[in-house]
Amino acid sequence: MIYKRLLYGSSLVVFLFLSQLAFAQSTVDFAHSRGFGILPERPDLVQIDNIRIDTIVHIPFEVERVETVYYNILLKACESGNTIYLEPILSGEEPSCVPSRLDFSASFTPEGMTSFDRLQFNNVLLHTVVMDPLNPQQVTVTSEPRNLIFRYDSIMVRLIQVTTPQQIAISLNWGENPRDLDAHLTGPTCVKQDEFDLMCDPNNRFHIYFRSSNADIASMEIGEFSETKPEKIIIRPPEGANTLRPGIYRYVVHHFVGTENIANSGAVVRLYIGDEPARVFTPPPDYIQFLSGEYDAWTVFELLVTSEGMVEIIPIQRYDRNVNPVADIY
Repeated sequence: MIYKRLLYGSSLVVFLFLSQLAFAQSTVDFAHSRGFGILPERPDLVQIDNIRIDTIVHIPFEVERVETVYYNILLKACESGNTIYLEPILSGEEPSCVPSRLDFSASFTPEGMTSFDRLQFNNVLLHTVVMDPLNPQQVTVTSEPRNLIFRYDSIMVRLIQVTTPQQIAISLNWGENPRDLDAHLTGPTCVKQDEFDLMCDPNNRFHIYFRSSNADIASMEIGEFSETKPEKIIIRPPEGANTLRPGIYRYVVHHFVGTENIANSGAVVRLYIGDEPARVFTPPPDYIQFLSGEYDAWTVFELLVTSEGMVEIIPIQRYDRNVNPVADIY
């Protein structure tokens, strides 16, 4: 019985040769896994327990069956450029890589922070050595805890740190008719009560569009006239924060003035998360007969930003008629 591990798509594929007749395909699932650091003297080592592997076994002349096995794996935290990744240690042989400068010895995976292909490690320590310029012998070591998210990479068979985006950009362009389409973005905002108290109410939302082009975390690039295109909106982290503000952001295109309709406008919405293009949206052809022209609205998508600063795209692709761009878009 010979086991050979290969990779395909988003799954770990295991070829199981039984006298060169049997074939098995497996998927890896971290949804119920638990990770933790193990040794203070080896801050680059982590353990992940309860990794589920479901294997579909095909054997000639037998009924297909699924076999489930749970694995516990020791991994080494490695660093390449600015990327941290966790490399499995197989057969007791450590991978040859640059050890991470982060300290995982006291780290752990909090309950509810795992999914099919992701794990979060809390209390990963960043040690910083500060030298006294007047006394080189005097050094101070500070430790800053961090929460890191890792995604399973089936191509490299490792877990790679997911970096949180520092910016979201949304661009709207269209053809000659209608003459003017307007981009609208709504999202969570916070009201500063005093120097120390910042109240964030989920019902309190900012609204960016051509007449109100700035909020504390978002802005629209506009020209001298409201009909200037393309219209571009940028979302940034709040002042002093390292991640985008959590909450739901909604992007709507409004037919302000002009003949034709949104579906035939040639409109294109481009979404960029970080520096990478994420999605391109065009008006859906469905329910085109529903459109009336001016004051129609196309709700394109929503963005869900988690408390860790990760971004989930939720396509909406819905039309509404008779929409007041100030009162009805929120």
